[in-house]
Order: sequence, then structure tokens, then C-alpha cells
Amino acid sequence: MNNQYLLQDQATRHEKATQVLRRGEYFSSASLYEQAIEGEADTRLNYWYLGLMLLLQGLEAEAQT
Repeated sequence: MNNQYLLQDQATRHEKATQVLRRGEYFSSASLYEQAIEGEADTRLNYWYLGLMLLLQGLEAEAQT
């Protein structure tokens, strides 16, 4: 896959997760960040956002892992 397409896909995934987050849909946003992690395991920011989504759902233990 071309790096340009990979970067566009990553940006689109992050943008979609951010839009869902702004609507307060933490479960859906967490799911999107999990997908982002599968595609970009080296991007630490996705883990941070996933942890935040879990915290906002009251899932503190899961957020810490």
C-alpha cells in the first residue's frame, strides 16, 4: 500500500473518532480508536484516546490496561 494512502486512512480514522467523541458517543469512539490501534500500533496517541474513552465510560481498570 502506498504511504500516502496509509496516511490518509489514518487521518480519516482519527477524524471520524474525534467527531464521534464530540457527540459524546464514548463507546463508539472507543471502538474507532481500537480499530486505529490495529492499523497503527506504534501511534501512542490512539492508546491515550482509547484510555480516555474508557475513563469517560467509568471503566477505570480497563483504561489503565
